[in-house]
Amino acid sequence: MKKFYLIYITFLASFGFSCHGVDIASVIALSKQNSLLNHSEVLANNISNAETTGFKESRMIEREFKVGYNLSKYHDYVNDISTFKTLQNGDLRRTENPLDISIIGEGFFMVSTKNGYKYTRAGNFTLNQNSELVTMEGYNVLNNSQTPIVFPQDVSEIIIEEDGTIKADGVILDTIIVATFDINALVQEGAQFFKDKNNALPNIADPGIFKVAQGYLEGSNVNKIKQLTTLIEVQRDTSNVTNLLNTYDDLTRSVISKINN
Repeated sequence: MKKFYLIYITFLASFGFSCHGVDIASVIALSKQNSLLNHSEVLANNISNAETTGFKESRMIEREFKVGYNLSKYHDYVNDISTFKTLQNGDLRRTENPLDISIIGEGFFMVSTKNGYKYTRAGNFTLNQNSELVTMEGYNVLNNSQTPIVFPQDVSEIIIEEDGTIKADGVILDTIIVATFDINALVQEGAQFFKDKNNALPNIADPGIFKVAQGYLEGSNVNKIKQLTTLIEVQRDTSNVTNLLNTYDDLTRSVISKINN
């Protein structure tokens, strides 16, 4: 839908609005309405994931979009060009589950899927039938060598230290990877996962920029009240623009009616 609006506006501008009886102001309003509708979708998705472990808030980026129909004239439109993720830490929730872990600071847990590596801040892990540490979706959680973490079958005590070192019954077993990479390469994969669009291998995070907290889960960093307030404002603006477009439509119909009569 967004692509359609941009093509539509560019097409109209290329041939001159006035020559085709299309009111410039109404098309500018249309571009704003499209941006507001997309903004509503972003806000609604944030709100629906406000309780999702490790979820990161999305925000929309808008810019001025200039369309010209000759060498000296152009008009400004609204173009919501992209969204970006805010990576501030969410609040920690204590669970007492030894396989629930969170990252305080920078970095991501790295997991292996059939579609390649993914990254997450959601540390609600469990053990599968092979005693491998996995996500709730069954993805293997990886160690610093980027291989699965496997526990002894009869392990009774699991300790995960602040640097990610894992001890099983008092013996050092492995180290969970806390990965860092180019944040600009992040691509959202569902509510809790990211992928590196460049498929670059991650760096092991410096221990000075993070701590692993065992028995805690990181909540969403969405401020639900703020999102709801912004959504109300966006819906009000959408209604105002829709009313404006309806007014333009009524005026156009009135002029056409008078010309025909």
